[in-house]
Amino acid sequence: MTAMLAIPYLVALLGDALIFGSILLGCAALFAWQYARHGSAAEGSPVILRWTLTVGLIGLFAYTVHRVGPNPVGPSAFLLLIAGMVVSVLMMILWLPTLVAGALGPLTGSLTGGNEKVEAKPAYYRAIALKKRGEFQAAIAAVRMELERFRGDSEGLLMIVDLLAEDLKDPNAALEVLRESLQTPGRSESERAQALSRWADIQLQHLQDAEAARETLEEISREFGESPAGHLARQRLAHLPGAAGGGTAEEPPRLVVKHHEERVGLMEDFGASRVGGEDPAEAAAALNGHLNAHPDDWESRERLALLYAESLNEPSRATAQLERLLSQSGVPARHVARWYQLLVDLQLKATDGVAAARITLERMREQFPDTAWAAQAETRLRHLGLDQKAKEAPKTLKLGQYEQKLGLKTKEPPADSP
Repeated sequence: MTAMLAIPYLVALLGDALIFGSILLGCAALFAWQYARHGSAAEGSPVILRWTLTVGLIGLFAYTVHRVGPNPVGPSAFLLLIAGMVVSVLMMILWLPTLVAGALGPLTGSLTGGNEKVEAKPAYYRAIALKKRGEFQAAIAAVRMELERFRGDSEGLLMIVDLLAEDLKDPNAALEVLRESLQTPGRSESERAQALSRWADIQLQHLQDAEAARETLEEISREFGESPAGHLARQRLAHLPGAAGGGTAEEPPRLVVKHHEERVGLMEDFGASRVGGEDPAEAAAALNGHLNAHPDDWESRERLALLYAESLNEPSRATAQLERLLSQSGVPARHVARWYQLLVDLQLKATDGVAAARITLERMREQFPDTAWAAQAETRLRHLGLDQKAKEAPKTLKLGQYEQKLGLKTKEPPADSP
């Protein structure tokens, strides 16, 4: 009768053991996968996953204790012992590395140089060395070996582009590599802008196709808008060959034979009369015409502001040009800081310009808080007092009347003296 009652109990206990063993095997498989992936189950598992497994293991062990009863004997005691050992081992795997790293991390870090993992990056030093030795094809092969490990790396693809375009003189093959880079999904905006800009460089410098380069730069300007890449594209558009005020196509260098004066003695005219200067008004008109066609050309607008300030003596117009530059968005900070400094220089030339310069420097400090540009503004604000004193009228020191004849003086004789 006792044996008949023990059979259902043993069957239930065996079922619980199978369930408990399956869960433990699943946890072991998860730990093995994390260890194979990251080298450590504790470091590879997220914190939430580790806590979840910890609570699950404790719950299963508590359930096992509840099923075997307060006084386990025979198979029940053996099952409880095995469960406790397995749970302890798994808990050690989960938390022991973290506890040891937290307690002994400073000591081991001082001996080993730290525990921070180094991010895996492609190494192109072999390709650079081969390029310096003139082995360009081997350098390309070395880059492609790294790209097999780090597929789509933008730096490696651009290095191949430079090798093909600059060293092997094959711009069409370089464009194919750039097309491959642009068609790779997941490219960031900066990587796309860099690739398109390099595309325009090859079209302009190696294929001598200014119109195609113009189309590429216009595409960059449309795609990236008010970002630094879009601004840079518009700067380059303003100076393309054929643009109003832009550059011209490069010509092959010519050998210029200088004229040497036959009479090397003292000459009456040293050539100063033959030196001509550009008319500031005509230069300003030409720059205004260029800016009507290319209003985002920073260089030309800055030149126009300096021309108004220095040659034409029109500070209000110069200030207007600089304020228009400062109103643009998406401009790199170094350009904006330079325009603020130019505006301050212009304002300090006026008699009462110290107050206006102070306001401008305050604007610069507020726009770039906690940066090197804010430190520059702070430094210049401290020196504005010296500029104010320099503009004040010098005080005149009044001197008293002093006797001009400093020699021995004699008493005047009376009027009736002979």
